[in-house]
Formats: sequence, structure tokens, C-alpha cells
Amino acid sequence: MSEEIANSELTNPDAFLNNNPPFPPLTGRPTGISNSPLVKGGQGGFVKPEYFDKPDYIPYSKRLKPFSRANRKSMTQAEKKIWYEVLRDKKLGYRFVRQKPIGKYILDFYSSKLQLCIEIDGSTHIGKEIEDRVRDEFLRTLGITTLRFWNSEIKNDLENIKERIISYISKKF
Repeated sequence: MSEEIANSELTNPDAFLNNNPPFPPLTGRPTGISNSPLVKGGQGGFVKPEYFDKPDYIPYSKRLKPFSRANRKSMTQAEKKIWYEVLRDKKLGYRFVRQKPIGKYILDFYSSKLQLCIEIDGSTHIGKEIEDRVRDEFLRTLGITTLRFWNSEIKNDLENIKERIISYISKKF
């Protein structure tokens, strides 16, 4: 990518969105008989077509499963803190899962009932605001709301984070 294009994307997020559209959601349902390895249980790509008949199913790339499993085994300190003290075991009244693949992304924490994604941002997110915006917009097209918190917020003010999540839940229901 040329330096001129890169600079325009930094100053104009819409330029980035135009050059890098978000992952398109699958539309329609597969029909008919197929020799696809996916229908017969093959590896890779998206999941089997019969899952599309489930009303709350959101497609994801199967290639992300090993990464999401690895991420669950190596959580950051901030992720551990919010997981064990706030989100685990329906402490807020709703089930959350860790490292949930959706589309081409892996969400830190996700509640399907709330259609809520909770992202914990650390130093790796500095300078990646445009990518985060594209990701959040993709999730919004699926009806998923993203709440973002910094590692330092969780380490220093977890009670306030918990109140903000509870506030979101009470407004939703």
C-alpha cells in the first residue's frame, strides 16, 4: 500500500472502510444436495449448512477454533480478573463465553442472550482504532453490541466496569 493511501486512511476512517470492507455476512441458506466436504463433515471453511437453520446461529470460520482454544488457555491478567470476578458462572445473570469466534473475528467475551461482546484492549490495540471500528461495525450488522475496556481500567477500577455492564444489561431488558 502506498504511503499516500496509508496516510489518508489514518486521517479518514471512511477511506479505510472503502478499501477494506468488513467481512460480509452469509446470506441465504444452502439448498439442494452438495458434494461439498463441509456437508460431509470436511475441514475448513464455514460450518455445515444444517446449522444455518438454527435461529440464533452466527456463522464463523472453523479455522479460528484452534486460536480461540489457545487464547482461552493463555488469558491476560485483565481477562482473568474480569472473567473470574464478574462474568463467569452467570454472576450477572447471563451466560458469557470466552474467546468466541464470530465471522472472521474472535471475541474476548460474548453473551448470545444479550448479543453483547466485551473486549479487553491492551497495548496491542494502540494505533488500531480503525480496525476496531471495522470489527465493531461488522458485529453491529449482526445485532451485537461491543463494550470496550482498557486493561488498566479492569486492574484499577473493576467495580466501575461491573456497574457499566450491569447498566447496559438493565437498559437492554
